[in-house]
Amino acid sequence: MQQPVTEGQIYESCHPLDEGRRVRVVSVGPNRAEVETIGGPPRRRPILLGQLHATALSKAGRPRRTGYRLVQSAAKEPPGQRPTASNITDIQLDDLYERLNLAADLAHAGRCDLIRRLCTGAITPEQARAENASD
Repeated sequence: MQQPVTEGQIYESCHPLDEGRRVRVVSVGPNRAEVETIGGPPRRRPILLGQLHATALSKAGRPRRTGYRLVQSAAKEPPGQRPTASNITDIQLDDLYERLNLAADLAHAGRCDLIRRLCTGAITPEQARAENASD
């Protein structure tokens, strides 16, 4: 069953040449969602809901080559409810893995300021990469 598209969700391009382009859902209509590009020049555009997928695999079990796959749900945990080994979702685990790998790379570069902000959630991995590249 297709997960409903909601505001705030983040999707990543399934096309291998897009190099992980990400978009955030800004609003949802009956057939389309308005999305904005993340990690580049801000650009808003409509996209068909059928192009936003819950997983990177098709029904046949093959990797998708078109559309976008869900990487971060808009749902927030209730206050005081932290992910644990028994309740963490795959999406949260993927996000944690990405942040830890980036933090390791930033540690080699001596960027403790970015690591602190990244690990506290003050900035996204894309913002940390952009700041590290600009300095």
